[in-house]
Amino acid sequence: MRNPLCKLFFGIISFPFYLISLLIPRSLNIWVFGAWFGNQFNDNTAYLFKYVLCNQSNVKAVWLTKNSQIIKDLRKKGYPIYHKNSIKGFWYGSRAGATFINCGYDDVNKYCIKQSLIVQFWHGIPLKKIKYDDMINENIQRPSIITLIRNSVLRLMPFLNERYDLIISSGPKVTDRFESAFKIHRSNIVETGYPRMDIILSEKSAYSKTQLHSYHDDTIEKIILYAPTHRGEGTMEDDMLSYLDFDKFNEFLQNHKTIMLIKMHYYESTNINFHSISEYSHIHLLDSHEINDINRVLNHIDVLITDYSSVFYDFLVLDRPILFAPFDLEEYQKNDRELYEDYTSATPGPICQNWNDIQSQLEKYFSGGDTYQTERKEIFKQYFNYCDDRNSERIVDTVINHLTPSS
Repeated sequence: MRNPLCKLFFGIISFPFYLISLLIPRSLNIWVFGAWFGNQFNDNTAYLFKYVLCNQSNVKAVWLTKNSQIIKDLRKKGYPIYHKNSIKGFWYGSRAGATFINCGYDDVNKYCIKQSLIVQFWHGIPLKKIKYDDMINENIQRPSIITLIRNSVLRLMPFLNERYDLIISSGPKVTDRFESAFKIHRSNIVETGYPRMDIILSEKSAYSKTQLHSYHDDTIEKIILYAPTHRGEGTMEDDMLSYLDFDKFNEFLQNHKTIMLIKMHYYESTNINFHSISEYSHIHLLDSHEINDINRVLNHIDVLITDYSSVFYDFLVLDRPILFAPFDLEEYQKNDRELYEDYTSATPGPICQNWNDIQSQLEKYFSGGDTYQTERKEIFKQYFNYCDDRNSERIVDTVINHLTPSS
């Protein structure tokens, strides 16, 4: 719900529910979780939700969503899940001692969570500027009267003014960016690491290879993943694969007993259909409905190809080669997002200008030419304090400490 008039309209009609929520007593042992504006069940909040269900018997963990299919699927598994705008969704949101989100208040029921401890995971380590740092999308110059009206509305309807008690970070450089982007005090940012790292490092948590491709394991030696970020918040139609000679590249992959998987960003997964990719034996577009969680793909990947996506930071934990494909770098920084640092210094891998460059770099890799281990380790140290599978554990301990009254 990005239209300001829609937010104002629903804010007005929902204001009584906000007032009612203030009268409902909180329970420190009820925690609610949501993700991606209520549309998805994956990423950090989903992993932590499952961890809490398995490891914190004294906590009632509840998932809130607006996706009826997710509700149906998870109830079959016995998970406590409710529509975020239902009576139970409102009740648990109002009762929650802690609320966990990865985008914003719309991940859950934003009209009733104001009194809980709100924990923001965000949805990636930002290479692209976000929130207050993003001068292209977020901080558009408005007439003074509009700014005055907006500030007045936020005072009257505090549930529209998002604030976070804790923001989860993985390391010092990420903390620097969150401090600036969210205009939050550094003491409210905790460097515990992300639950997604627990998943990426775990082969048991990954999709099976048969879910990713139909070949027997002994016929495929390498798996490449192409995972570009979105353009224009998912509204642009530019297709980086339109410059790829599919016939030539498919033959190249076949000769090297390699397949390339393509995983689109969540914003673009439902509105982009690449040519007739199904015709190619060694190039596969992952179905966004069946394979919707990129973190459960990464453990099987030998080489990652991406552009400005934060997935490359997460992939560093596996210490495997990354090829960078910023085909539209200048245009992207001008029209879509500015970057936090110079792209060349930020990327621990070869920078390719086109698909011919990518094929050349893959040839070097197949010949034993991975020469960027040192650069990857250096970047990893800047962004991560931990390289283990205890990230969820640290987050739970941190939240419990914040919820427990000081003696």
